Amino acid sequence: MFDTRMPRLQDWDEVLRLSQKYRIFYQNEILVNTFFQKDSISTHPEKAVLAMQKIFEKHKDAILSDPAIVESFFKKKASFVCKTGKNPKEEMKMILKYNPSAGTFIKSFLSALGLYKYIFNLKQKF
Repeated sequence: MFDTRMPRLQDWDEVLRLSQKYRIFYQNEILVNTFFQKDSISTHPEKAVLAMQKIFEKHKDAILSDPAIVESFFKKKASFVCKTGKNPKEEMKMILKYNPSAGTFIKSFLSALGLYKYIFNLKQKF
């Protein structure tokens, strides 16, 4: 029952919808092998950013229900934004709002200056 309007992350959306009706348990074991091709939707960070926006619109109440969920969600979205070559200013603002720590403030400040994407991309190389 995947939402065919989702440009990517259909599985995340499905799990969020299922979790509204059923209890979900986490299993810390790899159950699936993945294979990426050049034309795979998983290779397009722009589609991931759009999908994250749609997921937030659809599941806003659940995401905003817990500061840890907010931080995790927007960190993931920020990583996709960085992979598009843009700075995740809005994402960092949301993280700072729900987790006003010194580290989050610095990341938000770097993002506002347009520098966060460079640090993120350097970190990905090492």
